[in-house]
Amino acid sequence: MSTKLLSVISWARPFIGNNLLLLDGTTDPALTNANMILGIMLGPPFVWEWNRNTATFTFTVGNTDATTVVADFGFVESGYVEVPLSAPVDAGTIYQLQPRRQIEKTSQQARPMFFSIFNDDNAGNITLRLGDAAPDVAYTATITYQKAPVFLTTIESSPGSVIPVPDKLMHIFRYGFLAMAYAFNQDFRFAETNQKFVATLLSAQDGLDESQRNIFLGNWYTMISDQTAAGIMSQQSAQARGNV
Repeated sequence: MSTKLLSVISWARPFIGNNLLLLDGTTDPALTNANMILGIMLGPPFVWEWNRNTATFTFTVGNTDATTVVADFGFVESGYVEVPLSAPVDAGTIYQLQPRRQIEKTSQQARPMFFSIFNDDNAGNITLRLGDAAPDVAYTATITYQKAPVFLTTIESSPGSVIPVPDKLMHIFRYGFLAMAYAFNQDFRFAETNQKFVATLLSAQDGLDESQRNIFLGNWYTMISDQTAAGIMSQQSAQARGNV
């Protein structure tokens, strides 16, 4: 992970005739384009081995909720509970938890079988909820999650310009960046480049099911539509300034 955004901009410029990558001395649309692609690549449904982390939560008897600090939380993948060594039954045994979108509290005590992320306060505190029973012993629960994207803040200086994608996958990022640039400039070459971006990204995540692929495609094409609209507005603004 050593590629800087400026090198990607320099690579993309000849393809679009140096048009509309850095407007009026700003870092946009290049910086926003890059961060939008990072948001897509590092958001659901995509999971990457190099973007994975774990967090542990301690539950007391009868309490379905536990909170811990997870500063880099993006979205959850899986989870499990470990029976304490002091438990009278199954001491030290690890049981997989099934994820659910939402779980309500209960007072009935047993070994929980499900989990959900009950709350993320956007300040690094994550609350995990267990169900469909409240813990009957003091379980330790561990979740595996994908880290939130670290967005770029500049195009030149380190570390805010270093793209948090492994070098082996930078071709995917470059295709996405160029596709966004073509969309912004209403360039017909968008279709071909976009196809390459979608194909290479999905091929790197060949375990996705049909619904997960549709989630990605829906999010991506919404972003592309927004970027195309922004390009039209920028071009109209430039034309208006030229007519003054």
